[in-house]
Amino acid sequence: TMLPVRTQLDLLQTIGKRFLHRNLKYGQYGVVALSGGFFKIGNFNFMMQRVNKFIKKKPLFAKWRIPAPYHAVTKHPLQAVMGGGKGKIDHYVTPVKSRQIILEIGGKAEFTEIYPLLNSLAVVMPVKALPVDAEMLQAMYDEERRIEEENENFFTFREVIEKNMQGIRSKMSKRDFKHYGKM
Repeated sequence: TMLPVRTQLDLLQTIGKRFLHRNLKYGQYGVVALSGGFFKIGNFNFMMQRVNKFIKKKPLFAKWRIPAPYHAVTKHPLQAVMGGGKGKIDHYVTPVKSRQIILEIGGKAEFTEIYPLLNSLAVVMPVKALPVDAEMLQAMYDEERRIEEENENFFTFREVIEKNMQGIRSKMSKRDFKHYGKM
């Protein structure tokens, strides 16, 4: 039989912006992550129960935009001594990056009808999240782009790193070179 792989919990999987699942696939409503983090199976079950109860007899559908938990998290027993190798698998998680769509809901309904459900889900998620519709999401991305273009600051973070002002490169990590301070 094939055993699950016990790998190191890589926190870098949650850092940075997600570019793959950034837009609403069906163009209606969803929940977008504003920060990175990990989702456990309990988070999925809780949200699934709430969504199923809400859309039970309505012409709506829901679609997960993040995969099921696949990343193993290991843990040693409480009374274990140091050493002894890697601990046993405790649970599985799904890493989520910022600006990633977590859940999408569509069908014949207005945003004002679905907002209470999406907001209640966003509040209990293990990451900061925001309920959005297609126009709100596009406006959010346009606002980020506009702020970056209209920046009147004499030096941007990217420029400071690239020109090595004040010898800052010695203090920066590879992550700073990749994301330029935007998490």
